[in-house]
Amino acid sequence: MLRLQAFKFALQPNGEQLRNLRQFAGSCRFVYNKGLALNLERHEKKEQRLGYAGLCALLPNWKMEHQFESFRFPASRRTNQSPDIRSRVSGSVADSSTCVRHHR
Repeated sequence: MLRLQAFKFALQPNGEQLRNLRQFAGSCRFVYNKGLALNLERHEKKEQRLGYAGLCALLPNWKMEHQFESFRFPASRRTNQSPDIRSRVSGSVADSSTCVRHHR
């Protein structure tokens, strides 16, 4: 008989980790909105929209233009890391957050 079981996890970050999560979310919103505005502008000019690779190529320039503290943890760095992030990243959200597991 096949048994299906699910687990529910909840993060309980401390103050610094919560601040880092909020900064990362703000960076993601900023980059998404900047890319959306650029593509809407290109659409109005009847130009072809930029895809993922085209927008990624612009990201380093956006970082130089906007020196925000929220770019300390850019999405491009976080996604390129291996799954074994816990052993290599010290002091980050993924490394030291408390995780609670709830059985369902």
